[in-house]
Amino acid sequence: DGVLNRDVGRPGVLRVDQAELLPGVLEATVEARRRGHLAAVVTNQKSVARGLLSRPALDAIHDNLLGTPRESSRRVPVDAVLTAVEGREVLKPAPFLVNRAVHVVAAAEAASALSDDTMAPNPRVLSEIHPLDEEDDEGLGKTSVDDAETVARLRARSVLLGDTPTDILAANRAGLEAAVLVASSHHGRAALAAFAPDEEDDAHAGRRRPATSPVRIGDAAELAAALATHPDALRGRGTVRVDGEDARVSAVFADLPTALAACGSLIDRGYVYETDPAPTA
Repeated sequence: DGVLNRDVGRPGVLRVDQAELLPGVLEATVEARRRGHLAAVVTNQKSVARGLLSRPALDAIHDNLLGTPRESSRRVPVDAVLTAVEGREVLKPAPFLVNRAVHVVAAAEAASALSDDTMAPNPRVLSEIHPLDEEDDEGLGKTSVDDAETVARLRARSVLLGDTPTDILAANRAGLEAAVLVASSHHGRAALAAFAPDEEDDAHAGRRRPATSPVRIGDAAELAAALATHPDALRGRGTVRVDGEDARVSAVFADLPTALAACGSLIDRGYVYETDPAPTA
């Protein structure tokens, strides 16, 4: 709530008719997919554990908003929906869902290498509700990728976009270098109000990099640095406090479409993930 769909306040969306995509979200995510990116939704849904929302009702809400990458519809194209309903070990800000998403996306990328349709590796959305059954208590299951190098590479290329300090801290704890805060909900606006900029960023706040400046990015850490100086960023690097920790924010944007467009503008200016060393003369 508040990133993909409208924030309806506590206790969140409980019915399909409350689930309404925010303006521009569908188009922005479709464009991100066109550029070759895979996507997973990681979400806390405590209302299920509290008895306010049944699992079938939650599935119906997700089905109304989220679709497979292969379909053509008015639903957001994603590869996985990973949901936590209870348990400190799985609920954000624990890193469980983010780590799980990296494994799922790694598996999807591996599957795409064997498919003619490289940008649509999954014929359906993988949907999971955690905590898992005891026999799968590590959260990896059949879609895991055991190759540590592959997972590490995907983690180094992954970006989280969220509207709460809890989202950002989960990304930090999972080892993601890029964690972007979007201020499209009351949570996001509250986080922006409490945002503490880095001293260096605060000193350079008036000197954003022009959108036409050249940039070369090899991983998510360099992307985070570029996003912090993007002209559309509301703020650059800084922190927000949650659970007694400072969650590290790479940049703050008004909403998801603006953040994704910023990433897209960097791609257009030469943003590539370099997996092999550059050739030498």
